[in-house]
Amino acid sequence: MLLEADLKPRVKDLSLQMFHTVAEAEAKVHGKSIDEVHFHEVGAVDSIVDIVGTAICLDELQVDRIVVSELTEGCGHI
Repeated sequence: MLLEADLKPRVKDLSLQMFHTVAEAEAKVHGKSIDEVHFHEVGAVDSIVDIVGTAICLDELQVDRIVVSELTEGCGHI
């Protein structure tokens, strides 16, 4: 879908990079290669809009670097 979408080149590239990062994380969590990953929730239309929308915002705001602190693991009960 993304490859055929009418998006600016940078938006398309950022979106594809984000999906690749998610695929790497999914592969690691499930102990599979990246080629074996199947997108479940991430392949849903709302998730696609979230990722592409973020890429559009980054492009429009001309953001070229994002810095975040280290993420801490939480805990809890189900």
